[in-house]
Amino acid sequence: MKQRILLIVAVLLIATPAFATVTINVTQGAGADINKLTVSYATTGEAVRAFALDFTFTNGANPKLTFGNIADFNKGESTSPGGGYGIFPGQFRNQINPADPNWDVQYYYPVAPPNDVDSNGTGMGESKFIAELGTLYVDSNAPGTSGTLFTVRMDPNSGENCSVLAVTANTVRGGVVLEDGTSVTPTFNLPTNPICLALPECFPSSDPNYARWVAVGKPPCWCGDDVNDNYRQCHGDADLRGQGKGGNIWVYTWDLDVMLAAWNKTDAVIAGQTSTVGTPGKVVPWICADFGHTGQGKKLDIAVYTNDLDILLYYWNNTHVPANDCPHN
Repeated sequence: MKQRILLIVAVLLIATPAFATVTINVTQGAGADINKLTVSYATTGEAVRAFALDFTFTNGANPKLTFGNIADFNKGESTSPGGGYGIFPGQFRNQINPADPNWDVQYYYPVAPPNDVDSNGTGMGESKFIAELGTLYVDSNAPGTSGTLFTVRMDPNSGENCSVLAVTANTVRGGVVLEDGTSVTPTFNLPTNPICLALPECFPSSDPNYARWVAVGKPPCWCGDDVNDNYRQCHGDADLRGQGKGGNIWVYTWDLDVMLAAWNKTDAVIAGQTSTVGTPGKVVPWICADFGHTGQGKKLDIAVYTNDLDILLYYWNNTHVPANDCPHN
């Protein structure tokens, strides 16, 4: 009877597939690294031979965060105990000579090429990329049971600074594959809340008048108008529009109207005040007439005064007001 039980146990052990649990952890940095995601793994049981994972920012129809620089990954063969995953199938095919591999070529990184199967519209600079990582080793140089796969930086997109991160196994590429060739369903530990990044300020902190821009409420007009490609505010264009038949008189009566409304008033008085000028009417904050970006008066709190008038008169009724050369553009 005892021999029969041992035989049954032996058969079950042979028939049972390798057991493994795989966890993928994604954590967001803090402080200066708020835009960095660290992707790591932890395994028990059978080791992992390769990872194929989809990373996607979702926001419906809104602009999404995008993925920027990927870094902190291993390259090439695993050559030490506890080594890593440095074989990237798509990039290996495109960039590595197997007979004489050079692992330091510029674009050898763990991202599926955008022209590969199921990869259209993915990659760095996009809101989705496919991570591909495998390992090649001899004997004791196998990767450890846990470690960092890579880090990736994120960039905010125009008008949007929060996105939900989704990570899934890419089944077209096998997902997470164990040493025995079987696939395993991993557990994903992801940020539970939307990932939020501060949109870049349009008026850089390196500008000598940055402190004043902050003090008067960070008016977007000081940065120009991206929609209309108009960066002439520092030259007297308060409403960021041209006048005249050709629409190319950049500093004229509409800008003067805003200036007159704000003339010789303190920052506190003009805060939040606007005028509707032009045809069609456009609501323009009075602070947009502060062309010099410096206060005047004893307390330096007169927003719109003679310095700004000098600028407006210099460019008055001129079709050749320079664009894109304001100090902060």
